[in-house]
Amino acid sequence: MSDEKAREATLTGNQKYAMVWDKTPYQPQFRLEHGDLYLVNVTSGKKTPVLTNFRIQYFAGSSPEGKYLLYFKDHHWWTYHIAENKHTNLTGSIPAPFWNTRDDGPLVEKPPFGSGGWMKNDQEVILYSEYDAWSFRPDGSHALNLTHGEGNEIRYRILRLDREEEWMDPDQPVYFSKFGDKTKKSGFSMLEPGGKLRELLYEDKLCRQLSKAKNTRAYIYTAESYEDSPDIYFTDNLFRKTVPLTRTNPQQSHFSWGKAELIDFTSRNGKPLQGILHYPANFVPGKQYPMVVYIYEIRSNSLHQYIHPSPRSFYNITHFSQQGYFVFQPDIVYEVNEPGMSAVNCVLPGVEKILETGMIDINSIGLMGHSWGAYQTAFIITQTDLFSAAVAGAPLTNMISMYNSIYWNSGTPDQQIFETSQGRFRKPYWELMDEYIRNSPLFQAENIETPLLVAFGDEDGAVDWHQGIELYITMRRMQKPMIMLVYAGENHSVRKKENMLDYTEKIHQFFTHYLKNEKPDPWITEGMKYIDKKKQEKEHQ
Repeated sequence: MSDEKAREATLTGNQKYAMVWDKTPYQPQFRLEHGDLYLVNVTSGKKTPVLTNFRIQYFAGSSPEGKYLLYFKDHHWWTYHIAENKHTNLTGSIPAPFWNTRDDGPLVEKPPFGSGGWMKNDQEVILYSEYDAWSFRPDGSHALNLTHGEGNEIRYRILRLDREEEWMDPDQPVYFSKFGDKTKKSGFSMLEPGGKLRELLYEDKLCRQLSKAKNTRAYIYTAESYEDSPDIYFTDNLFRKTVPLTRTNPQQSHFSWGKAELIDFTSRNGKPLQGILHYPANFVPGKQYPMVVYIYEIRSNSLHQYIHPSPRSFYNITHFSQQGYFVFQPDIVYEVNEPGMSAVNCVLPGVEKILETGMIDINSIGLMGHSWGAYQTAFIITQTDLFSAAVAGAPLTNMISMYNSIYWNSGTPDQQIFETSQGRFRKPYWELMDEYIRNSPLFQAENIETPLLVAFGDEDGAVDWHQGIELYITMRRMQKPMIMLVYAGENHSVRKKENMLDYTEKIHQFFTHYLKNEKPDPWITEGMKYIDKKKQEKEHQ
């Protein structure tokens, strides 16, 4: 079935054909992989071309019975009827977009929102728009919106409770998760065999992990909020009565605990955004507090996530809350070719919105993040003096040298990350030199006045730790305030117990000094000798 030119082959659902990709006409490939797809009859060996120069990532494979292939092209879902050698556009006449309108990556052709799977006998396929699940007959003869969540901005997605079957039975109930896009509520719904959607549960909590007993109509799920640790609940198929089966963390009632609040704000580019504000555990109205801002990309969807404190969790929000900090997590969305400036345009208005409450000491605001969040942290402080201290774990600092690095954890060049995903540059650096330089912390380091703590493992397989060295040497030459921690033998995030304890402790000591004006620990002002570090590790063991 496969050969030197077409090395990848998988069988269709009925195992009558092999799906074979030939990538050789498009080598070398620097962005998403493309290839020519062929169907090979496993009995006769006959080879039939199906897709030419197709983006392999957008191929969804065979239907369970092997009658159809499913793929996404030109912002629409298509089927290929194998027996009839016929391609059909399923979503072309539907007004709702099935391409991901929220995707702010650099690709011109956006990916789909996704698919929910096939019905028995290949009768129907479930495809997703932004909020809804739609049922399509694979020949294109009929389409039906199953959920109607768009009006209320509630996202519905299929829950596959029986993973032993490759398809769903239309004569049995089909369950959906539901999530409030703006409210962050969550719950479950059920599509009855007759087509009626029954709403089962929708709460101001994070409800998930719905599971069914094998031979009875008994179900369990978990529910949690920031103030209420996850518990397991028992219910029937219609959720007429729910019974808690666990009561986790009863000891929490003996301790002060913060709360999580949803914040609405607008980016500098006029985009409505949200964020999460976590209050200090002993919050007193009228008092001003220090605040730490934690960033990555979209964070507001974790509003109801329970976060238990841990001495090994470096950026632990509850840990900061217990230490008397507000913690703010603003959402970040992106403009193509401007990843750093996009972060600035989202984070600063979010912080300014929190400052309007009067609860925050404007001279005691910290910023922190890891990996991509660390890159944004290092860049943001080149554009503002709002933050009194910043912590960046494994940041990208030089977008040009990083572009030419290897992602050693997978062995692939970082070029793809820049041009197809998180880097959000549409072209290589030699075609966008100004943009790569403008969005690199290294080339803007002269503007940094914020004390910066950077941490790396010297075996980081995601972000080469020399990214930290480049910034450290530059900052040292400029006589800028930067400390660099290097953890021997660690990858992209420290995992050895003694290093986890050390990094967590140092972050808190760093912020305690710069945000609470307490006396600095000696390592902040004098550094730490290697032999002293090893002694400290033994104490933590």
